[in-house]
Amino acid sequence: MRLSLGTLVRTEGVPAQPVEQIKAMLDDTITSVRRISRDLLPSTLEKFGLSNAVKELCGQHALVSGIKIQFSEKGSPTEKTQSDQLMIFRVVQELINNAMKHAQPTSIDVVLDWEKNFELIVTDDGTGFVVEHARQSSKGLGLFNLENRARLLNGQLSFNPNQPKGTIAKLEVVAQS
Repeated sequence: MRLSLGTLVRTEGVPAQPVEQIKAMLDDTITSVRRISRDLLPSTLEKFGLSNAVKELCGQHALVSGIKIQFSEKGSPTEKTQSDQLMIFRVVQELINNAMKHAQPTSIDVVLDWEKNFELIVTDDGTGFVVEHARQSSKGLGLFNLENRARLLNGQLSFNPNQPKGTIAKLEVVAQS
């Protein structure tokens, strides 16, 4: 489409100014589509697996936000389907985003624990929240999405206070036999 617009200017005598504006809009659209495509299945997740993708996510968020976001891992990664990896990645993403958006933390710790059943633990030192209030809020779509992903993973999602302040979110996925 972009090349065709250039051809129109040269062969049909179409004024260049509107065509250049259309090309700029088209370039913006191309950039947006590439970003959306990459966000649907992050290339690091696809190529290098969940651990590397979560580590990269933590680094990117720390860089952008200035919040200390620490990633660690226990045990050796076990085999997970790409669909399960993507759902777990989205849970991590949502938990970090929620903490940054609502809790004003100074630090967030993300742990992938592969040692028995798979556990994802995201701990922040922010303001904390009451789960029931979040569920009843009209803005509780993020919590609904988190709980729905946990169910799809055959997992359990829990939220507990972090002492002296903040929240500990834990997703536990029982290995299926």
